[in-house]
Formats: sequence, structure tokens, C-alpha cells
Amino acid sequence: MTEITVDSLPVAQLPDRYSIARSVLYNRLLELKIETEKRGNKAYVNAEQIELLVRSVAHPYSSRRHYG
Repeated sequence: MTEITVDSLPVAQLPDRYSIARSVLYNRLLELKIETEKRGNKAYVNAEQIELLVRSVAHPYSSRRHYG
């Protein structure tokens, strides 16, 4: 089977692709301090940023601070 490499994806596609709410996506972008790249009227994230997002979705509390 051939592995497909993705250089970047539009942010608008990510909620459907990873089955998360748009608000969850934008909260994760803020928590992980991910800055999107604007191309025309669309925002994109690169492969490294996608990997961070995928990890945070798979482990939802890993990027949050725990107190007490």
C-alpha cells in the first residue's frame, strides 16, 4: 500500500476530516499556538501542525495544563 504525504490542508476541511467540532479545532489551534498560513481567502496548516493536531485529538487532555 502506498503512503500519501500531505504538505498542507485547509483549516476548513479539518473538522470533517477528524470528526471534531469546529470550536474544538479552533481551541486546539490556540492551545497549541499554531499559526495558520493564509493563501487567498483560506487558512492552511502544514504537515507538522496537522500531526500536532492529530495527537491532541487522539489524546484530548495532553495539551492542557492540569492543576492540583
